[in-house]
Amino acid sequence: EQLFRKVNNIPYSDILFVVFGNMRKYKGIERIVQAFERFQQGLVEKNAHLYIIGPARYELKLKNVSGVNLIQGRLSESVLNSILKASDASVFNFNPDSFLTSGSVMKSLSVDLPVVAPRIGCLESYLVDDFSVTFDASNPLGLEQALQEASQRLVGNDKARKAASSFARTRS
Repeated sequence: EQLFRKVNNIPYSDILFVVFGNMRKYKGIERIVQAFERFQQGLVEKNAHLYIIGPARYELKLKNVSGVNLIQGRLSESVLNSILKASDASVFNFNPDSFLTSGSVMKSLSVDLPVVAPRIGCLESYLVDDFSVTFDASNPLGLEQALQEASQRLVGNDKARKAASSFARTRS
């Protein structure tokens, strides 16, 4: 798992968030980058990285933000799993009007990866504090605040990883 961090010069002490899957407009990728940039500006003693991974199904309009990296295209399952296992949390920002369920959220949990996601749809019923940070999608600062909470509560938390894995096993 740590090979990804080593190859990309990301110290274990740095925060590593990941967004993955098919990039579609309803996933709010641009808003994730904006929230990440504001979150990152508030960091004092740590550095943070955001990796956005997957094939883009529309023209992503991402501004150049330090610490944000885009890997376009589909990765093999083993490469994706190694990136996810090296990450501290996966981040989601679904549009409430276009969302039913997420395979990417369940994929995260199945590889012991805690989740940051909006309180909408079915996510509201199964993302619990043990392994996730949820936010109000209608709050303009909700995602940024969730990233701050995740950096304090989920990063480096082995109990959160075990709870994510345990939940995913009960759902499969």
